[in-house]
Amino acid sequence: MARQTAGDVRIDRYQHARNIPVNRSARAAALGQWKSGFSRSLSFAAFPKKPVRIGLLVPFQGADAIWGPSCQYSAVLAAAELNERGGILGRPIELLAADAGGNPDAVVKRALELVERDGAEVLVGVHLSSVRVALSQAFAGRIPYVFAPLYEGGEEQVGVFAIGEVPEQQFPGPARWLMENRKAGRWFLVGNDYVWPRASHHWVRRFVEENGGCVVGEEYAGIGQGQTERLVDLVAQARPDIVFQSLVGAECVTFNRSFARRGLGESVMRLSGAIEENTLLAIGLDSTANLYCAAGYFNALGTYDNH
Repeated sequence: MARQTAGDVRIDRYQHARNIPVNRSARAAALGQWKSGFSRSLSFAAFPKKPVRIGLLVPFQGADAIWGPSCQYSAVLAAAELNERGGILGRPIELLAADAGGNPDAVVKRALELVERDGAEVLVGVHLSSVRVALSQAFAGRIPYVFAPLYEGGEEQVGVFAIGEVPEQQFPGPARWLMENRKAGRWFLVGNDYVWPRASHHWVRRFVEENGGCVVGEEYAGIGQGQTERLVDLVAQARPDIVFQSLVGAECVTFNRSFARRGLGESVMRLSGAIEENTLLAIGLDSTANLYCAAGYFNALGTYDNH
């Protein structure tokens, strides 16, 4: 276990997986920048009550590890800002972070250690829905568990708070706009093989067909199985107007790079529901022609169009 302190926020990070890709010096620099932005620093000694121990579950291995460090940094920043304002009901926040990447059963074991050994009172996760399903089954009704990302919907377990947008909120606007304004009539659906892509594709297929379009292909690739070239081959053969993609993290990066390298980006549009800043940066500017992404938080960004 490695423990670090960022001003008034303590982080415990558990090395449950080998070769977790976290740059400690980069993290220390980021924490230093956040701390320098505060008008004053509160120590735990300034609080009369014991800390609220939050188990932070973000990925540091697997395809979704690409956004793990930024999620952890964001959580540290949020906790520091809350502590600056007096914490939660007068209690400071203490973060206990564990790796949420890889096999869902292994993630459950790490989360159990945070709760049973280290006293986490609530879990907050930014990870794949396959992991969410396993964690919900293990912790529903036991302690609060907040799942932050967009997801497929349908979560009703007691004490599980899935706060992200679902397909019927995320995709109607962009899908309708692309069909009406870019003549996207023939759709090909590609995704990783787990619950979120399959549920999203079910919704998109129904929407497209109800609005006069057609789905000319639907294919899945197991996470980490190196099948993105096969997916690109199938898309090239089908010659759709648009590819709807539910590929995550590193899988999304390799698919879109290959897609552009094969020259498909100029003639075939792409719509994704899972490209955030880390993934977009990794894809690279030269591979983003006719690439669209839909996410609710875009409306809150301080861009020229939003203002």
